[in-house]
Amino acid sequence: GGEISEEESGTKEFTSEDLSFEGNDVDGGARIIDYDYIYSSGSLKFGIQVSTSSDIVTPSFESNLTGGVLEVVFPSLVSDSVYGWGSTIELPRGVVLEISRAGNVSTYTFSGVGSTYRVFGESSPNQVIIDMSL
Repeated sequence: GGEISEEESGTKEFTSEDLSFEGNDVDGGARIIDYDYIYSSGSLKFGIQVSTSSDIVTPSFESNLTGGVLEVVFPSLVSDSVYGWGSTIELPRGVVLEISRAGNVSTYTFSGVGSTYRVFGESSPNQVIIDMSL
């Protein structure tokens, strides 16, 4: 299964399985505020910068990878500035990110990725790393 312990706030092992993490939510002031990315040696690392008003940094997320399409859902965000700037982002190596938002739920869909990925939270800076093999 793809259940992850809270201590890890994600997985640093590359996998093809679904992931699920219970973390920060609307009640804790979970927000997406910025992003950056870097392509290096066969992997595309997309960093989503987050803010919080609680002790929990990493927001809840669920993810699944099927046929070169990686979907990462953040089910409980107060706001998402990245979505606000535009719903499509063209990334290196032909990867396209589409972002949709409904209510408090943001969905990040990366098309054109490889067969493994990993998602994990980091602090200083507070961010969620989505690292995809290409």
